[in-house]
Amino acid sequence: MPDPSVVVFGGTGEIGRWLVVELTAADTAVALVLRNAQGRQAEFSSWIEDHGGDASKIVYVEGDLTLDRLGLGDRFIETLTAVRLVYNLSGRYAWGMTRPEAAAVNVVGAARVVDFAAALPGRPRLVHVSGYLVASQKRLDHLGLRRDPAPTEREWTKLYRRLGPYEASKIEGDFVVRAQAGVRNVDLTVINPGAVIGHSGSGELRQITGFAEIVDQLWRGALSAIPGRPTDWVPHVPVDYVARFMARAPGRDTQSLAEYTLICPDTPRFGAFVGMVAKHMGLRAPRRHVPVGIVRFALKAGLGRVMGVSAEPLSFLTSFDFETETADRAAAAVGLERPRLQPALGRTLDYLIATEFSAHPDHRGGFENLAGAATFVEGGADAQIVLLHGLPLTSRSWRAVRAHLDVEALAPDLPGQGRSQLDRGLDEADWLDSLSSHFTRPIKLVAHSYACALAVDFAARHPDKISGLVLISPYFLGDRPAFFLRHPFLAASVLRLAVGRRLQSLGQDAAHLRRPGAIKRLAEHLRRVGDEADRRRLRHQLAVLASSRLMPIKIVNGENDPPRWPTAASVERVVIPDAGHNPQLTHAPQVAQAIGAR
Repeated sequence: MPDPSVVVFGGTGEIGRWLVVELTAADTAVALVLRNAQGRQAEFSSWIEDHGGDASKIVYVEGDLTLDRLGLGDRFIETLTAVRLVYNLSGRYAWGMTRPEAAAVNVVGAARVVDFAAALPGRPRLVHVSGYLVASQKRLDHLGLRRDPAPTEREWTKLYRRLGPYEASKIEGDFVVRAQAGVRNVDLTVINPGAVIGHSGSGELRQITGFAEIVDQLWRGALSAIPGRPTDWVPHVPVDYVARFMARAPGRDTQSLAEYTLICPDTPRFGAFVGMVAKHMGLRAPRRHVPVGIVRFALKAGLGRVMGVSAEPLSFLTSFDFETETADRAAAAVGLERPRLQPALGRTLDYLIATEFSAHPDHRGGFENLAGAATFVEGGADAQIVLLHGLPLTSRSWRAVRAHLDVEALAPDLPGQGRSQLDRGLDEADWLDSLSSHFTRPIKLVAHSYACALAVDFAARHPDKISGLVLISPYFLGDRPAFFLRHPFLAASVLRLAVGRRLQSLGQDAAHLRRPGAIKRLAEHLRRVGDEADRRRLRHQLAVLASSRLMPIKIVNGENDPPRWPTAASVERVVIPDAGHNPQLTHAPQVAQAIGAR
């Protein structure tokens, strides 16, 4: 490998990792400085390769921004004769830090990177990542800050108290880097990105601080009002656009100081932005605005500890606009076009919910509008099998089965359940009709427990759209549920206790029951399960379907959960040994084989 032409600090962060992908994919040799370099090399290299980069172009170097001279020796620095760009994306991004904790990396560490660049033989350009809030002179004036003369220690102390350690340290770091670059004669490019959302193509976002916190608060029903004024906003930008810009544009800069603000100017004001996020996920967005001062006071007074919310992100709200023409011209010069915000935002939301806020990066899925309701779906539209889950599960319950199927399968969260829209009033028959309209050929319909009712009704209405019907533990062939589960009020009371106890055994498949309104909806579904007249109707409907022989019908049940009612001789029966009511959770290979898999 040739000598590195680029040195990157903070390359494993949210923007940094995508920058390394872009650089190495363009055949650029990169010296990546990080702590515990040897221990992190294998995992990071694998991620780079999986995302289109070339890990063979990376030299891993042990270093630390909190150490003198970054923990790098003179001999290493002397070997970097080919370096033309030094990137500093390092930053301590967290809430609740002390000033020394935040400043150790965001201020002192940033200054050390300037000294490092100045010491390199080729006098490379330094590319420093700051933030959109320092790009507005009006905001700096509003904060009482000026660059010449530099703010006093008293003024910095006041700023830390006002904004919180993270944002104040980023502003102080920006001031220090610019001043020191001038003194050390280091050419400087400052990148001021907006709040980043996920990759515009995949939605991938590993950082759970910032945008993901807004999503989480909406998802949990914890965002009851919009902080700030109707004119306030937080400009956002897809992370991959920032990375591509940084990989291509700064190398063309010739002036001693260049500055670019990378945001999507069409980001709505914050209230509308929250509404856009909520609509995509089928949630109700708050509409009432509360002044930032009141929200900050309440959070600092103790509400923040109760809700798990910090007051520091409030400093990201601003009513000021930002100059983006300079960045747009630079992007055009290197053939870059800024992605549209709304599609990138939707993909980011899909990624966050599918991966449970990046806890499981390999999980996939997204929201689709079915019969006017936001429906969370796992699997592709070219599926030959549709899997409908039972209560109180979600499409997650089919993951192990899907892994054993020979063909693509699609698994939605039923309306009013799981991660799908919880609003009442949606007709499940209309919803399933809407789902089926996506398919150009008959599909095998597989349903578990509660969903068997939907499947039987759909098969009776549309036998031409079904290539086969597989019913797993159909509830209407078994015993009625206990008396208290047939009455929504009593059922809801019991379920609220069960969420914290017995349902914990279901793991993430029961986590959705903590969403506002989820328990109530589940109790209403259980009422149908206990409706004896409806159970008789479904048994009759199944008998009619079986006698028509319009499609093959198979009933699968666990050995420990036998059906109480007989079925027609034309219905194939499969009994899974040692299984109970949820064989797809405990005996996935056998269930997949029964469905028609290897």
